[in-house]
Amino acid sequence: LVTHYSKSYTNLSSLPAYLRLIFFGGAAPAVVGAFIAMTTLLFADFFPQTNFLVNAIHWWMGDTLGVAIFTPLVLAWWQTRANHFFDKKLLESLSLLCISFVVGQIVFLNLFNEYLSDTPKGYWMFLVITVVALRTGIRGTTLVVTLFAIQALLGAYSEIGFFAHDIARAGLSNYWAAMLILSIVGISISTHIAALDEAQEQILGLAFYDALTQLPNRRLLNDRLTLALAAIKRSECHAAMLMLDLDNFKSLNDTQGHHVGDLLLIEVAKRLKRCVREVDTVARLGGDEFIVVLNELESETPRAINQSSSVAEKIRAALAEPYLIQVAHTNGSESTIEHRCTASIGVVVFNEHLCNLEDIYKFADIAMYKAKATGGDTFWLHGVSEPPKSEAN
Repeated sequence: LVTHYSKSYTNLSSLPAYLRLIFFGGAAPAVVGAFIAMTTLLFADFFPQTNFLVNAIHWWMGDTLGVAIFTPLVLAWWQTRANHFFDKKLLESLSLLCISFVVGQIVFLNLFNEYLSDTPKGYWMFLVITVVALRTGIRGTTLVVTLFAIQALLGAYSEIGFFAHDIARAGLSNYWAAMLILSIVGISISTHIAALDEAQEQILGLAFYDALTQLPNRRLLNDRLTLALAAIKRSECHAAMLMLDLDNFKSLNDTQGHHVGDLLLIEVAKRLKRCVREVDTVARLGGDEFIVVLNELESETPRAINQSSSVAEKIRAALAEPYLIQVAHTNGSESTIEHRCTASIGVVVFNEHLCNLEDIYKFADIAMYKAKATGGDTFWLHGVSEPPKSEAN
């Protein structure tokens, strides 16, 4: 019923979303459910009319608590990524789960009661749920809350532990309030931490990745080039930089608009990534300029040059293929624009004799402009096995 009207109610990304779930998925519908159930039982003479309101409240409390505890458990394990709980911190997660179980036994089922009879054990569960929420996220939080709810209910039924007298004195009202508050506290902390992590990822993304193509920007490219230079010093292999500039990109921007140009740049980024290996790097410098860094090339210079030339030709051919750009219009319609956009590619191959980032950029830029001067849709090779002296096309 909840997901039928809005998917946002099942998104446990924030405390307001969780509270909406409790209200619209639990508290509000449970009023109707409790009224129907108690009216049916009343006409069936299961209890006197004077107990109608009390029984209806208990029915409503049970349904609401079930939604508040078990529904988030199902949603958290169904919707969220596995690395929120069982990931590289597997040992820590399992340890916290075991500690939570032991604490639940102590608080609700009188484990070690002979040693801890005078200890204010009721507050321990809030300490545990705080640590669990901080360290394991919403998956671990919902699991431990459910574990505590089951243990507390068993203790109340057996008349031992923290809620030993709650059934007789308060009809489980204290149990209901404590579990609801515990769940809200745990979800609050876990969603807040998740929001902070997401914000940190976004900040890192803005700092190191191009917002349009999601490729590394110049800052991250320089970091990876530094690692590549360190690697070739150790292994005595070669690496290569390919600097690309699209030949007729400006005409597309001028005739179709920048939003169409952005779609072309996204497609160019996808084609570039398909042309290289995972160990290589594809980056965007800005505008229509891209960089490809080829790592772990052959140690022999001629073979390294052949490798980089093959990749450059592969990229040239891939980028020269026609682009079919799907453009969405404000009126809801779509149209397809066909565009041909070639590239001028400058290639510089380097090894331990050339380990200066500025020189590598400079030689790649010179080679790229020489490729563009020939008419584009080609690559120009500036090979470097020693301090560079010659250029070849």
